[in-house]
Amino acid sequence: MPDLPKHSHNHTHPHSHGHSHSHHGHSHVPRNQRILWLSFAIITGFMLIEAITGKLFGSLALLADAGHMLNDSLSLALAGLAVWVQGRGKHGDKLSLWLALVNGISLLVIAVWVVVEAVQRFYQPQPIDALPVLGVAVVGLIVNIGVMKLMQYGEHDNLNMQAAYAHVIADALGSLAVIVASLALLMFGWQWVDALASLLVALVVGKSGVSVTWQAVRQLLHKDGQMHEH
Repeated sequence: MPDLPKHSHNHTHPHSHGHSHSHHGHSHVPRNQRILWLSFAIITGFMLIEAITGKLFGSLALLADAGHMLNDSLSLALAGLAVWVQGRGKHGDKLSLWLALVNGISLLVIAVWVVVEAVQRFYQPQPIDALPVLGVAVVGLIVNIGVMKLMQYGEHDNLNMQAAYAHVIADALGSLAVIVASLALLMFGWQWVDALASLLVALVVGKSGVSVTWQAVRQLLHKDGQMHEH
């Protein structure tokens, strides 16, 4: 990631730059919002393509990636809202963290759903048309890399921006898993690889969910502790 301008103030408590000098905090807001809403439009559009293709051609791995992209869209919308409220006093900052928490929990829900579906696929394999699935997954990988590049211009120390970026990275890995599964199916006829790829997607999604949820909870507890001290 390219380095972003650093704040010139040297604060001793770790999160004070989030709300103690709003004239700096607001400078990132329009740029962050533009990046997030543009990313939202791109991801939402491609999520619909993935979902339709996954359903039509029987790929759970592609459906799992589409499910994560749906969550991605929600995450980007929440992050856009969170960036808007952030810096509007301590209540805005706290709402921003609550939105990050919702974001993290929704990732965990997606991960559990994919694991359940993948286990069922191991026992009851479904016919998959690998070629169109492969094509969509390749385009999906390109789309995700493009969105990742776009988001590198955002503010790096914003938790909601980090959460949204983690979603997009997980999506890119999901597309990669679908590509590998489709190639294995085309070359060797291994249908079980689709279910295995789905589990790998679930693992990445779950890891992101745990990380984002834990950071949000930790910062919320830290803010509550500070409010009690004051």
